[in-house]
Amino acid sequence: MTKVVRDLGYRGAVTDFNNWPTVQASLSRQNLDAVAMNTYRDEVSGYQPGSKIDGKSSIADLALYMRRAAATRWLGKPFIITEYDHLFWNPFRYESGLLMPAYASLQDWDALCRHGAGPIVLRYGEPYQHKRAILPYVFALDPVARAGERLAPSSIAAAMWSRPTTPSPLPCAAKKI
Repeated sequence: MTKVVRDLGYRGAVTDFNNWPTVQASLSRQNLDAVAMNTYRDEVSGYQPGSKIDGKSSIADLALYMRRAAATRWLGKPFIITEYDHLFWNPFRYESGLLMPAYASLQDWDALCRHGAGPIVLRYGEPYQHKRAILPYVFALDPVARAGERLAPSSIAAAMWSRPTTPSPLPCAAKKI
């Protein structure tokens, strides 16, 4: 696929394997131009009645879904979160708009994109399931998720403002490893 897009004239970064934060998948990413990852907090088992989530805060497990994604990063390559969300109906989903952008900024990630199946609703009552009610993976009708989208730039700014102005010795040590 890389050859096809290069033959079409594209010269930017090419990446793949934006899921499965496992050692095997991470090894597959080592020769890519950039590393991309998708990550979700409290994934649902389905939309049907009886579907389950754990309903716990991401802070309670020290943002495990973010740390799993972060562990796939290869130093020296751009790191992109191509999809993330803290899913409806978890009562702590407001954490996503604050915690993920701040974490990404502090870790110096290159791009962050919240997943949004059906991010725009032109009118209520559309005939599509994801545009009739608040659902997991869809933030168009979810006021908490929409507010999180508006807070994300503030979270990033706060994280950047709190950074030290002099380089930490940690990045140098990491480069030597």
